[in-house]
Amino acid sequence: MLNVYHLTLPTLIGLYFGGGVLAGGIAGALLPIGRHLIGAMFVGFVAALPVMFLMAMAMLPSDEWSSTLPIVGLSSAALLGPLCGGGFWYIKKKYSGFSA
Repeated sequence: MLNVYHLTLPTLIGLYFGGGVLAGGIAGALLPIGRHLIGAMFVGFVAALPVMFLMAMAMLPSDEWSSTLPIVGLSSAALLGPLCGGGFWYIKKKYSGFSA
């Protein structure tokens, strides 16, 4: 199943672990910005950018990088980053009792 996406299991596990560390470091560095919903959505986008580009680079053949990589990386980060950032902000607001 992973062969369809040009991935091996060790590559997928490495991308998952490395992407989590990278995105977590970026989100942690930008933590003060994420105190409000719009800021959290922005932090989610910025944290998702390198992860989405790394995933796309791993899945796409290298001859398609110049044409497809910018579109795939930016569009997936623009979709998933703000959704995750806003979702985590909402969960934190709902369950920690802080007021925005």
